[in-house]
Amino acid sequence: MKLLDFGLARTGTGSSDETVTIAVMGTPAYMSPEQSEGKPGGARSDIVVVSLKDRKRKTLLSHAGMFPRYLASGYLTYVTKGSLFAVPFDADALEVRGTPAQLQEVSSNVNLGSAQVGFSENGALVYRSGVTEGLRTLEWLDQTGKLMPIGLEPAMYFFPVFSPDGNRLAFFVNQGGDTNLWVLDLQRGSRTRLTNGGNGSFAVWTPDNQYVVFQTTEGIAWTRADGGGKQQTLLRAGFGLPMAFTPDGKLLAYSQLTPDGDQMRIVSVGNRSGQLEAGEPRVYLKTATAINFTVFSPDGKWLAYTDAEAGSFEVYIRAFPDNGSRVQVSTAGGLNPKWSPNGRELFYRTEDQRLMVANYSVKNGVFVPEKPRLWSQTKLANIGAGANYALAPDGKRIMALMPAGGPSPAERQSHVTLVLNFFDEVRRRFAGHGK
Repeated sequence: MKLLDFGLARTGTGSSDETVTIAVMGTPAYMSPEQSEGKPGGARSDIVVVSLKDRKRKTLLSHAGMFPRYLASGYLTYVTKGSLFAVPFDADALEVRGTPAQLQEVSSNVNLGSAQVGFSENGALVYRSGVTEGLRTLEWLDQTGKLMPIGLEPAMYFFPVFSPDGNRLAFFVNQGGDTNLWVLDLQRGSRTRLTNGGNGSFAVWTPDNQYVVFQTTEGIAWTRADGGGKQQTLLRAGFGLPMAFTPDGKLLAYSQLTPDGDQMRIVSVGNRSGQLEAGEPRVYLKTATAINFTVFSPDGKWLAYTDAEAGSFEVYIRAFPDNGSRVQVSTAGGLNPKWSPNGRELFYRTEDQRLMVANYSVKNGVFVPEKPRLWSQTKLANIGAGANYALAPDGKRIMALMPAGGPSPAERQSHVTLVLNFFDEVRRRFAGHGK
């Protein structure tokens, strides 16, 4: 099972004796019991306690909510449809006592089963409210900040990527615990679903526009972009994330998480009678981050990627094939680089979700970047370590993931509330109910 900022991946089988490797990206939280069994989660999932000794499980509350937390003061909290609830809980008997009480409205995300609420050991509560999380829109964005919706309803979109010819857009949608890969025909407005349930991420088009390669719980898979076939395994890579093809389509770069650290790997990919086949992978570079956002330059001679060996994400350039040298492009943090097709610009985003661009030139075989500049003041939707924008093949527009309802004011995005002596308030609330 993998716990991810951008979704939940299932275990490979239903065996309770299966040895499970956990790969964590971002901050792990609780998940709905239904989702751990491969079923859809929701706003009213069962709340279950599991013994770490004998694996026995007991349902505490049926169809109650999500994001359960145990308070040392003797209460169990959870969130249902944006409201925080609490109920007395006997930790020795593993039983709830009494009727749950509604306490506070908080920001929550039904798709991920999470809420922006936390408790300290000394009884304080911190929470964020008034924000609809998870729902996003796909919108065109130009350098002036002008946004233009593409006509799709708000949903939990992530990882948008254009086909090389610019006529189609691939993206993932998370709904009810499942994540599916879709392709939108930008000219006709028609949508095609390429996967049927499960969980995936990081889609990459082949340069001939015919196939889409993406990450699954088993490794790296591929499928026809027109929906005319079923997904098939390309590489059993464990936690492998496909990043980019070379312009000729012969090599695929992917990010691989291993027990010995994170690696950027290169593997040859061939097409035999409409079947994609992978060769033997080789390690190209060891990195300090599991998602390196590798992307090849239009001429295939350079490789842009993200690394965090100095403690913060930055964008770097290496020659391809590697000559041992490295050039840093970003100056104050950056990730998810994209090459402009004009051969003169490199885009990336900052950790505060703004887009930057840097002009560059190549002099005597040396990559020379200029000082990065802000491309647009517009802040994109924050989806954690995932990709939240795609650069159009004309290099002039962005397909951006935006928060549903438009960009939130900075004060709304950063506003949190701290409540001291919250445990005492919970006790008073239940004392009033005759506890």
